[in-house]
Amino acid sequence: SDELYHPLGLSSRVVSDQNDIVLFVGDSLNYRVQQIRISKNSLAAGDQLRPVRGSTVAGGKGLGSEVQELGQPISVSVDTSSGVLYVADSDNRRVIVVPAREQERLSKIIRPATSLEDSDRQTRSGVVSDFRPGGYGFILADKVRYFAHHSDIVQEVRYGYPSLNKGDQVQFYSRPDAKWG
Repeated sequence: SDELYHPLGLSSRVVSDQNDIVLFVGDSLNYRVQQIRISKNSLAAGDQLRPVRGSTVAGGKGLGSEVQELGQPISVSVDTSSGVLYVADSDNRRVIVVPAREQERLSKIIRPATSLEDSDRQTRSGVVSDFRPGGYGFILADKVRYFAHHSDIVQEVRYGYPSLNKGDQVQFYSRPDAKWG
């Protein structure tokens, strides 16, 4: 898909027989790894900057610890000769090994662009109850506690993370706090 939510981890390999560069991106808060193919010819031709589409090759069924679920893939690596993908699944304290054939099978499954539901895409107003230096925290809105990653906060910052304190009023994209309790 063309929508990433807090991408972490990037690895690549060249597929010489297809003249492609294949990128693997840990899409941490969509709980999946995206594979993006880029033609080396388009790069050599000096094409304009443009969005690229990807397909899911690990995870893809949301947050969890089952085979097709991940809990924040924060780092990815690919064996350039075999195409085997290695995923550091931080919340599950494991490394997932995805053979090239399984990546191909998974990439053909149609998945939504994001793990966010339509209701999660709405902007809400709330009060910061806790915001940590790592760029995430919790916000209370309408008596519901929401997890908020820095990219969920509707606040313009020059660089780094928004600087939020307990009690601050904020606008944010809500993500129910099922994971963080």
